[in-house]
Amino acid sequence: FWKKDKFQLVSEQRIEYKVGNQVCLLATLRHLVTRQCILVVVTHLKAQQNEVNEKIRIAQVQELLHHIQQQQFAIAKRTIQQQKRSRALGEGSENEEAPFPPVIIAGDFNA
Repeated sequence: FWKKDKFQLVSEQRIEYKVGNQVCLLATLRHLVTRQCILVVVTHLKAQQNEVNEKIRIAQVQELLHHIQQQQFAIAKRTIQQQKRSRALGEGSENEEAPFPPVIIAGDFNA
């Protein structure tokens, strides 16, 4: 859920971890006024405190960070391309957004 009067959904991606049966959701939102993108990530990591599940959680976090980085690069690439087009059309702004979006990570980490 997000405030639809403040943000627009640009993309969403549901990922099932390779280890365990947990998932994560990555959503790219664009602020309607500033046009700044943010990446919101929600996950649920493997539960129960034991050595095997700790290794599974570590693998899930590594995979999660990989997906976040991939999404950040994709957003940055689109942002840079849009900024170049705007500048070429004389529509560039001194307050252009940073190419890499901020990331919000939430969820049940079972730590």
